[in-house]
This record gives sequence, C-alpha cells and structure tokens, in this order.
Amino acid sequence: PFDDSDGQDGNHNIGAVYLFSFENENYKSPTYELTIGASYKDGNNLDIGGDLQDKTGSSVALSNDGTLLAIGVSGDDGQSASGSSDYGAVLLIDYSSSDLTETPNMRRIGYGYNGTGEYDVPAIATQDAFGSGIALNSSGTLLAAGATGGDGQGGSTNGGEITLLTLDSSVGLAARIG
Repeated sequence: PFDDSDGQDGNHNIGAVYLFSFENENYKSPTYELTIGASYKDGNNLDIGGDLQDKTGSSVALSNDGTLLAIGVSGDDGQSASGSSDYGAVLLIDYSSSDLTETPNMRRIGYGYNGTGEYDVPAIATQDAFGSGIALNSSGTLLAAGATGGDGQGGSTNGGEITLLTLDSSVGLAARIG
C-alpha cells in the first residue's frame, strides 16, 4: 500500500499490487507477471489510476481458481469526493482468461461509485477505510470487506464494521447483504 506508483518520486503511498505465478501449488519457481497500480502501463501492467494516499493493495484476496482478484484501496476518496476523505474502496479484477496479456474486466465498489461496473456503498463515511481488510469465498461469489474506521450501527466511533456483498458470475454486484 505504500508504493509511490510507477515513475513517481516522494512519499505518495498510492500503492500497487504485484502479481506472480508459480510452477506448482508448493510455490516453486515464482515468475513476476505484472503490476497493478497508478501509472503502470508497460508490458502487461494494469494502470488503475489513483490519488495520493489511496493505499492500493492495503489488502488482497484471490478466488481459489485464481480468476478473481479483490484489492483493497483503504485510502480511496470515493467517486465524487475530494481531498483526503479516505472512504475506501475495493477493486474486483476478473482474470477469467488465463492470458494475462488481455485487459481484464474491472469493477469498483465504494462510496459514490454508480457507473457501469461500479457499486455504491452509501453507508461508507469519511475515514472509514473500507477495504482495509477483505476476503473472498473460494468460488469468488461472496466478498467480505472490512472498514477499520467504520462506526457501525450503534455509532461507536471507529469501532470498525464488515460489509458482506454477493457477486454475480460477471463480477457485477447482485445485492448488499450486510
């Protein structure tokens, strides 16, 4: 989460995720495949944009078959927000094709995201850090996203909260269940 992005100097904490493949299930012979983050455009890398202090990669989860990657962006400022609101977000990246040279399908879940392939979680507030912890079930159909700064139903300041979301087969969102 503290990567300064490709070609950036300074303490920007934009973040990035580095993808490796392995020869077998014993993690033998790792091979660097690509980087996911702001301004990573060379080779198979995936430029997802980003702002200062986004902290992309603050958490990651991968479905059992390796086709769905969830990335926590705990410092995301939301679609319409400005400044350092730190609502947080989760990126879902669908690598259903085993060919990593193809551009994957990407979805964004967070505050104010309601465009094509996006899902707004209106219960997220400033400084919630939604996506600071994430988990996928083995089939990639259920996502749990933690918000360490969430105030929860009872209003306990920064007590934390977890949101459960169901995901359909095309990595779109079916419903918010928690």
